[in-house]
Amino acid sequence: MTYAIHLVNQRQDILQNVSLGYEIRNNCGDEDVTVWSVLTMLSPSANLDYENACSAKRQESGKVLGIIGPRRSSTSLLAAKVDSVYNVPMISYQATSDELSNTDRFPFFLRTVPPDKFQVGAVIDILLHYNWKYIALFNSIDSYGVHGARQIRAMAENLGICIAFNQPVSNSPSESEIKDIADKLRENEKVIVIVIFSPWRSAYGVQQAILEHNVKRHFMFVGSDGWGGDLVNPKGTNELLRGSLFIRHNEQPIKQFRDYYRELSGKQHLASEWYQNMLHWIGEENGCSDWTSCPLPEANMELQIINAVFAFAIALDNSIKRNCVDNNLCDEAIEGNTYLGHLLNVSFDGPGGYFTFDKNGDTSGKYLIKSWQPVDGTYKMMDVGVWDPDDTEHRLHIDEDKIEWNGDIPESLCFEMCGPNEISIPLKKKCCWGCQACADHAIVINASRCEECSIFEWPNDNYAECLPIYPEYVSLNNPIIIAIIGISSVGILLSLLVIVGIWVYRHHQLIKATSRELSYVNLIGLTMACVASLLTILRPSTFSCIVAEICFSLSFSFIFAPILFKVNRIWRIFQAGTKSVQCPRFVSPKEQLVLTSAAILVQAIITSLAPLFGPSTPTILIPAQRQPFLAIYCQLGTGFITSCIYNLLLIITCCYFAFRARKVPSNYNESKFIAISMYSTLVVCLAAIPVYSTAVDVNQMVVTLCVSLLLNSYLTLLCIYLPKLYAIYFAGDELLIETWRAGTDNCNSVHPIQEQ
Repeated sequence: MTYAIHLVNQRQDILQNVSLGYEIRNNCGDEDVTVWSVLTMLSPSANLDYENACSAKRQESGKVLGIIGPRRSSTSLLAAKVDSVYNVPMISYQATSDELSNTDRFPFFLRTVPPDKFQVGAVIDILLHYNWKYIALFNSIDSYGVHGARQIRAMAENLGICIAFNQPVSNSPSESEIKDIADKLRENEKVIVIVIFSPWRSAYGVQQAILEHNVKRHFMFVGSDGWGGDLVNPKGTNELLRGSLFIRHNEQPIKQFRDYYRELSGKQHLASEWYQNMLHWIGEENGCSDWTSCPLPEANMELQIINAVFAFAIALDNSIKRNCVDNNLCDEAIEGNTYLGHLLNVSFDGPGGYFTFDKNGDTSGKYLIKSWQPVDGTYKMMDVGVWDPDDTEHRLHIDEDKIEWNGDIPESLCFEMCGPNEISIPLKKKCCWGCQACADHAIVINASRCEECSIFEWPNDNYAECLPIYPEYVSLNNPIIIAIIGISSVGILLSLLVIVGIWVYRHHQLIKATSRELSYVNLIGLTMACVASLLTILRPSTFSCIVAEICFSLSFSFIFAPILFKVNRIWRIFQAGTKSVQCPRFVSPKEQLVLTSAAILVQAIITSLAPLFGPSTPTILIPAQRQPFLAIYCQLGTGFITSCIYNLLLIITCCYFAFRARKVPSNYNESKFIAISMYSTLVVCLAAIPVYSTAVDVNQMVVTLCVSLLLNSYLTLLCIYLPKLYAIYFAGDELLIETWRAGTDNCNSVHPIQEQ
């Protein structure tokens, strides 16, 4: 301050007929001493003795133009309140509490340092920059700490930063208070980042709690200027604070002041009474006796103090020029409100650049971001960035390469890392989130809610969107389907082989006796059944479903209509033979063929009408439990059910007559083979119906239909036709001694002849 006043008094452009004087008091950071000092300066005639006034001495002085200081917000609040009674402006160089911006309470208070609202913005931007969203907040129990913490809480809430707890800390915390701090940190085990808005004594109380009570995890501290600007680092806390970030005012050393400071050693009359103590302390700290070579302490509010002196001087000069005659000092120039008005409007280019006050007597300015790091075997504050409130786009600039973290960049979040199909859900602990899995068929919206896909969709790999499920059908690579194709193909070949065999041996007595015409119709049905099983494997479409339905229905009718009339003919012939030699009606080949055709015609009419009233249609099979799979199949219509009922009646009727014909002579083997075939077919059909109706898989449905078709075909082939061809081809005529009498044109020819 004396340096700045010296500069002002040397200038010729301002205060030409006025010289500034000064009086310096040490308030020792004590509130009572502060009030006493202000009162004795502003009211010299008052008899106010105070025995605990540190080294401050009451001196006789002239009219006080203004007061620079105090340093702390807590003492500035008291000083500014007293000061406003006397209408004397006060400029603090380090009091940053936002409470002091209230011009109603402190109309004569100004400051050359930015208020805490800017510093709070720097703290919040650091937290956002590193995504530290879960923090603990400690503050001192004074205006500086209380208002700073309040600002942090307000901004954090709006920006999604959660404060796990906010703990006030006294200047000299007790053992119970220190233990309470440690317990809070243990209870909130996810807290890694600790923001401390306080002077160093309260901050050290937090460090002490961590060290003494062995809270085992590496913390990251973010400190305000009240701590970071006056860092006291007792033994044992270096590693604890390593990599921590601190907010500091943009304090740049002023070379001219440094030179002036060194030169004072030979000009004791210009130095303050504490100057010799300062020289002694610097020499002991740095082990040097030559004052000119000793390193000076780090810059500490030099610029702010000089700006305060310049502001007073320039405002006084403006007031004199406006209110006084011949530029001589007059009472009007330093009258409270008049002088305050000039002070609020002052602007100048100072050592640190352009300077001015706003309407509240505040100023803005950059903040330095510093980090406590090991350098050459010791720990130092290193510049790692800057925060500029006037840079609207990028206020925070940090050089990451300059920060030496204690390991990786810490994370301070209280939530589990959820998987792609999980959402975050709040836990009982404040601001903590866990994970809850969504259903397999649901996507995740904004990591906060599950949204089910439709039954025709399934989530993609990262559960971000629903993708359509393309229905599948039976795979031709499926071993069962391959087997069905092979068996169907063999069935077609066997049916054609039997047709050829019957044609070749059509004049053979054994073939003639089995009704060749009905056998041809029956074999056509067997071939159609094998073809229908192949059609069932095709991918369903409207056309393929209808064709498969028609082929399926007609194949059964072609198989069982001729068998029905054949077994009925056998039964009626043998029944008539036991009563008379009269031949029964409708047993000739032509009559049998007409009856069979009529039975098939009924089925043909049903299947032709089925597509009109209740066709089979391609339908998507939806699994009972949601899966990323849909199958398409032919949904059987009412027409198909009607045709199945008709075919079932044919099968049951066949079984009835096969049962009635069970007692025909033992050497009339065809009736027994027909009976075996019919019984087996009935069992297969009755088993296939519940299996098909309860199937939940399209492969199961297709296999059920195909197996019922193929079993019927193979049973008929194996039980009725292949034994005859085997007997004709391998047994020879010598073993068939007049097995049948004459041809099949008269009913007597079918009476069996006893073997010789």
